[in-house]
Amino acid sequence: MSSQQKTTRTQRKSKENAPAPFNSPSTIKNHWFKRLFFGSLVVMLGVFWTVGYNSGVCYDELTLNVYGKDNISFYTSGGNDTTFLHSQFSDMDGAGVFMSTLRYYGSVFEYLVIGINKVTGNLESGYEYNTSHAVNQLFAVLGILFTGLLAKRLTKKYRSAFIAAWLLFLTPIIFGLSLFDTKDIPFMAGYVATLYYSIIFLEALPKPSWKTTIGLMLTLFFAFGVRVGAALLLMYIVLFLLIYTFQNKEATQAIIKGYKHWMHKLIIAVGGALALTVLTWPFLILSPVKNFMAAIDAIRNFPQRVPVTYKGMLIDSLHIPQSYLPHFMLMTIPALIIIAVITTVILVLLRRRHFPLKPFGFVLFASLFPILYAVYNKTPLYGSWRQFLFVYPGFVVIATMGIDYVLDILPKPAYQWAFGVVLVLGMTSPISWIVRIQAPYQYVYFNEFTGGFAKNFYDYDKDYYYGSSFDAVKWLVDNEPLKDSKDTIIVATDALAFTHYFFKRCYPNLKVKVVNSGISGRNMIKWDYALLNNIFYRQPQIEEHCFPPAQTVHTIDIDGMPVVAIMHNPHHYNSLGLKAMARNRFAEADSLFSLFLKETNYQPGVTTDMGGISANIAYTKMTQRQFKEAKALAQNALTFKPNNYLAYLTLGITNLVKGNRQQAKQNLSIAIKLNPKDVLARQYLAKIK
Repeated sequence: MSSQQKTTRTQRKSKENAPAPFNSPSTIKNHWFKRLFFGSLVVMLGVFWTVGYNSGVCYDELTLNVYGKDNISFYTSGGNDTTFLHSQFSDMDGAGVFMSTLRYYGSVFEYLVIGINKVTGNLESGYEYNTSHAVNQLFAVLGILFTGLLAKRLTKKYRSAFIAAWLLFLTPIIFGLSLFDTKDIPFMAGYVATLYYSIIFLEALPKPSWKTTIGLMLTLFFAFGVRVGAALLLMYIVLFLLIYTFQNKEATQAIIKGYKHWMHKLIIAVGGALALTVLTWPFLILSPVKNFMAAIDAIRNFPQRVPVTYKGMLIDSLHIPQSYLPHFMLMTIPALIIIAVITTVILVLLRRRHFPLKPFGFVLFASLFPILYAVYNKTPLYGSWRQFLFVYPGFVVIATMGIDYVLDILPKPAYQWAFGVVLVLGMTSPISWIVRIQAPYQYVYFNEFTGGFAKNFYDYDKDYYYGSSFDAVKWLVDNEPLKDSKDTIIVATDALAFTHYFFKRCYPNLKVKVVNSGISGRNMIKWDYALLNNIFYRQPQIEEHCFPPAQTVHTIDIDGMPVVAIMHNPHHYNSLGLKAMARNRFAEADSLFSLFLKETNYQPGVTTDMGGISANIAYTKMTQRQFKEAKALAQNALTFKPNNYLAYLTLGITNLVKGNRQQAKQNLSIAIKLNPKDVLARQYLAKIK
């Protein structure tokens, strides 16, 4: 090849690689997409602040708020107040059991919210969580911002930033939890922001800027300040530092020889983030290394046991199958995004030279590794995949890269517009769900692959964050005569912390006492009203026939399916009958229980959730020699509680009286096994022998 040809070829390549002039069509288009991207963020924040106002709270939010206040007390007391190690609800902050694992979380987000509430005077009065929600929604938009910027970084186009932002915003679980999940959403924002600065830092080697260094330090610190799981980010940085360094001989020489330009900056970024984390986290101040490792171990093997409804079975979070996390993600992420992610990976494998492989690999690894590790480690999980929201922006970026590539290879603008219409139509299901479902219930979405929410209603957790509790309390106050009552009204609920807080803070003048009761044992205590969620229904396989229970006056629904039953118990026949039974006044108890059965429209032979009292009524019927009714009620009790001692005792005595000695022997033997100290079962069993 002649020197002239070489020169011509070099000039042609230079021309091809040169940036487009400012007034070129591609530059103008990018400029408009930049405006659309940042304008969209403003719109998204406005939407969040509008639909999220006065939404309910989640249990994590209640406990983290109390824990954050206790952490502040540690500093204001000069380190003497260590209440944060054993935080408890005050009467105004909630009620019930307090998670002992909170010490393993940072409180950077809570410090900001509590500070704002203190300045505005909203800390001791009013609904302080509106502030928490507004700040959380701001961080959700920041997470969307950095997702868009990361997509732009990998594709060099603001068009990708615009697409990625809307894909993330229109993902129902992200939309719904952005309104009030102050643990997972802030961590998601910190995680994706750290990924963004990490890639900029690595690509700038051997001379990253101080701006990038400070950005990396602050985002890494914020991620650590929310959840110690940010330690994953340190691993990614080290791993891809090695990849960037040893990608080829040129890079190796440049990075190693230029270590003086970047090594101290990396140490400052990582060391500064860790130092700030320790200084703002009282648990770490007490013993930085030991407690840091304890926090990591707690996150890896979360010790909290939580009931989980999965594939129609009630299991617990400590023994979930390995399929739980990927299965839930594939069921609840919009179908279009799943397809786009898979397509992008295939395109990268087939068209490698068209994609930035190292940053793509960084994002893919940071999104995929936590899932694979959780599956391998059998990490305890519950509440769908909300603890893993932080990996999702990476998948959105990957999906966007594939979409961007397809747009680029389409030869005519008309084809690009047509493809854009296809994308919008592909998001019809999640968009429709977000628009028509009341906030914040968007987070319980099931995608097109699964048949939707109603089809999966009885097989999986529904309102797992109890967002419906606030709506239930508001309906009760607005529609029942609580304000006119001279006596204290007892409200039973399985959402004790929320309900107690709502009444104390939002309705302080009402004479209400909130008591704890699960749906399966509600009728073993006295109550006037009950607010009961079906998330942890003990018999998912018969829930369809038994929820909402008798005495329900209203339900809080999601897409026409009931998630909370609001019940009224005006006569207290259940508790009065139990009281008479405890005094061995069985005739009186039978009369009261008969009124209870009539009030609840009980039909013999029909499986009925009686709230745990069925065996008691059965025993009373047996004492009155109503053996047929006793047997039916005892069998009903065993449907809901297979190890019910009183039901087996009743069946044993009933069968013995009826001459079914072998069956009676079996029933009484089980009763003794369940209650070894029982005397009555032994007496009747002795008659058989």
